[in-house]
Amino acid sequence: MARSEVQIEPASGLRYGQTSIPAVATLVVTSTDPYTRAVAVKAKTANTQKVYIGDSAVSAATGFELGAGESLTVDVNNRDIPIYAISASGTQAVCWMVLS
Repeated sequence: MARSEVQIEPASGLRYGQTSIPAVATLVVTSTDPYTRAVAVKAKTANTQKVYIGDSAVSAATGFELGAGESLTVDVNNRDIPIYAISASGTQAVCWMVLS
């Protein structure tokens, strides 16, 4: 039986920050690094309303729901995928991290 090896390169970069999310679709993060591996988004624990994650057309009816303190990690496999969010009402906040 032939044996194959897979070489995994170590992570080369880490970007992170926080974004205020009003009740309109807002760009949270995008990666211009062609070697991006994963993007994580977490709704801040102080939020009083849910936030919804999706593309530029995200809405409270169509987005991936995150309550206060909940998070989402997306393996993006070397692609630039912009992530947007919208709050149910008022201004909420998310933390985000990009691993390249």
